[in-house]
Amino acid sequence: MTLGEILLWQEELESHGIQFLRFEEREVRKDLNTVLDVIERWIEFNAI
Repeated sequence: MTLGEILLWQEELESHGIQFLRFEEREVRKDLNTVLDVIERWIEFNAI
């Protein structure tokens, strides 16, 4: 898939209420604890 196709696919999914968190590979490899903190805070803030 091209980047354009991926973005269109993401837009389609978001139109159905699906949300995405994106991280650069570098962030995950170098600062995993911060990435996990961001995910945890997102879950707490968006919990139903």
